Amino acid sequence: MVWAAVLKLGSSFLSTIAGGIDETAKDKELSLSQLRDKLKNLLSARENSLLVVMDDLDRLTSEQLRMVFQLVKANSEFRNVVFLLIFQRDLVEEKLNDGKQTGRDYLEKIVQVPFDIPKIEISRLHELLFKKIYQILNENNISDEMFELYRWKYVFDNSLSAYFNTFMKCYSSHQTHQDYPISLFHPNPC
Repeated sequence: MVWAAVLKLGSSFLSTIAGGIDETAKDKELSLSQLRDKLKNLLSARENSLLVVMDDLDRLTSEQLRMVFQLVKANSEFRNVVFLLIFQRDLVEEKLNDGKQTGRDYLEKIVQVPFDIPKIEISRLHELLFKKIYQILNENNISDEMFELYRWKYVFDNSLSAYFNTFMKCYSSHQTHQDYPISLFHPNPC
């Protein structure tokens, strides 16, 4: 019986303390508009702009894209904040078509300065790939006797060339030689 009274008194005491702490925390909590004003002041005081980079937006779903663009638009009023949005325009426009407006019109309302990068020609991509392959072969002292160019060209033209159709695929293939010793790969795939 005594323990029950002590526990009840302790519970009441702890509730009073917790309530006081909760009220103090709420008093110190900034409202959303106060927090926004504080952030505006901090960003305005910056000497340099804050660059926010978002890449591969074309991989997002339609709903995710709309959410990202809404967030960008909502935060575009902050001074010294620049958003760099990287995506394949045609894919994003298609995902943003909703029957009410086109994806192109939607983007024009948000993207202030678009930069369209022309697609690189496949022949130039393959030229880049071959240049890097020859560099790797030379760095690893692989002679012309071990690497038969005509066989490589035949294999590449008849099966591999379709895979190397983007800059990223050509570039990432160059990284492989750094991860694995060149001796693991036979230079003549036939």
